Amino acid sequence: MTFPCLYTGKDCFSKSALGGPSALHIPVFPSGGCLIDYVPQVCQLLTNKVQYVIQGYHKRREYIAAFLSHFGMGVVEYDAVGFTKLTLLLMWKDFCVLVHVDLPLYFPRDQPTLTFQSVYHFTSSGQLYSQVQKSYPYSPRWDGNEMAKRAKAYFKGFIPQFQEGAFANGKL
Repeated sequence: MTFPCLYTGKDCFSKSALGGPSALHIPVFPSGGCLIDYVPQVCQLLTNKVQYVIQGYHKRREYIAAFLSHFGMGVVEYDAVGFTKLTLLLMWKDFCVLVHVDLPLYFPRDQPTLTFQSVYHFTSSGQLYSQVQKSYPYSPRWDGNEMAKRAKAYFKGFIPQFQEGAFANGKL
């Protein structure tokens, strides 16, 4: 039995962009098989994976653009190259909170992670008080605009809860 393994150069983008060799799931070379039949299968697999990554890149860019439109001056920073991160500064009743949005490689299939961070409160270890949210209204079928609208509505409901947690568990 032959076990397939894809080798790439040290600086090859595939390790990060495609999720590494273990994420490719290269089919096993069939015993008694021919390379002339096997290589096109692997090429098609790589082509499909690259197309999937490209689509994810465009979806992340659309998502960031929608957040820029919906949150305007509340956008602190964002990744303008890979479109993988976005930070917002939001206010609710004189309480300011940073919201860090981390978009995964396989976005929109995989849901972004939201990290809420108080600008006032610290943990006992001296870090800003924060809460990570992975459970919020989300569908990979929504377009970027719909995702931004739903996120905005979620923020309005969650920030008061986060504020309570920051006051209860954090130190000024």
